[in-house]
Order: sequence, then structure tokens, then C-alpha cells
Amino acid sequence: MKSLAIIGAICFALSGCVVVSSSGSAPAAQQASANSGPVAAGSAGAQINAIRARVGLGGLQRNARLDAIARVHAQDMAKNKFFAHQGSDGSTAGKRATRGGYRWCTIGENISKGYSSQARTIEGWRTSPGHYRNMVNNKAQHFGMAKVGEYWVMLVAAKNC
Repeated sequence: MKSLAIIGAICFALSGCVVVSSSGSAPAAQQASANSGPVAAGSAGAQINAIRARVGLGGLQRNARLDAIARVHAQDMAKNKFFAHQGSDGSTAGKRATRGGYRWCTIGENISKGYSSQARTIEGWRTSPGHYRNMVNNKAQHFGMAKVGEYWVMLVAAKNC
């Protein structure tokens, strides 16, 4: 578990979290109170929406198109053995979303590697400030998530801001 925390810290320090349209995060006071403890495991949507509810935000809807876009990036990282927000073709989360047919106005991407379950992955993101900001983006409407091998990718986005 300690090695996962170190990996998470390195991930955050080196690659951070991609956020386009940064004005969509919850106020700092809400973030501090919401980050006070773990959220019970369940479906990804239930876990993410419980995190958002702690700061008074509505839930996100799972989006199959974002799931597919997240899967493409997870497959790219697994196949080409790298760990980054930038794809092997130089693409960003926004470019991949546009290429995948999701017309976005705000988008954030969380990536992780090595977590044993979806619940632990989301919990790891909850305790990382940049990843957490993506999950509580108050403009976000949808999310998509995928795992390929040991790589996890989550997109949080909105079509109309």
C-alpha cells in the first residue's frame, strides 16, 4: 500500500491531472471538508457522486462515449508501456475526446497505474488534490472510466458550459 502512495505522489508530481477550463472546481473550504475521509466502495458512479455530494454538487452521468475514449488512452499506455496524459501520438485528453466524438467545453483526465480495484483507484484520486479537483469540477456533467492491464483512465467532462 505504501508503494501505491509513492506511485500516486510521483504521478501527481510528474504528470498531475489535466484540467481544461480550470474555473470549475469546488471552493477550497468545500474541498477540505470533503477530503476528510474515504467514501464507501460501490459502482464508479456511486463512489464519484458520493464524493461530489459531500461538497453539495450534483451527480455525474456515466457516458459510454467517454468510457470508449478513456479505454483508447488506457490501451495506448498499456501497449506502448508509458504513463502520461499525453498519448503516444502527442494527443491530449481534449483532442482524444474530440476525435472520439464528444463535443466538450470542459474536460479533465485522471490516470493511475497499479491499483487493484476501481474503488481503490477512485479513493486514490480522491486523496490527491489535482485528481480530486477534476472529480469535483462543478461544470462537469459526465464521466467515463476504463482499465486496461494496470492502467486506469477517467475523464470528467461537460458538453454545455
